[in-house]
Amino acid sequence: MFGGDCVGWIQSIGYNLSSDATCSFTSTGDLRNVAPVLGLLTDNGGPTPTHLLLAGSPAINAGDNTGCPAEDQRGIQRPQARICDIGAVEVEFPYDLYLPNLLISS
Repeated sequence: MFGGDCVGWIQSIGYNLSSDATCSFTSTGDLRNVAPVLGLLTDNGGPTPTHLLLAGSPAINAGDNTGCPAEDQRGIQRPQARICDIGAVEVEFPYDLYLPNLLISS
């Protein structure tokens, strides 16, 4: 074990997440000392094992659409909910979650 998420200096261009303060993340959208709320490392499809983002993960919808790849590591379209998730895996939604405002008059 190296004693942290990062060893040495790493340049961030933004929208990274680290569970401790060992990474030198100070760019826009970077999250430090934040628990990622991930599932176990397993085969979720794609070329390598991945961690799925669990409900309540601060990585959900915390990315940047400008530099976001069109697909996640498994080939799932990004973004799923209008804003890309941080990391290799995008949370899948089976349908658009748009809910209009309702006006009720008496």
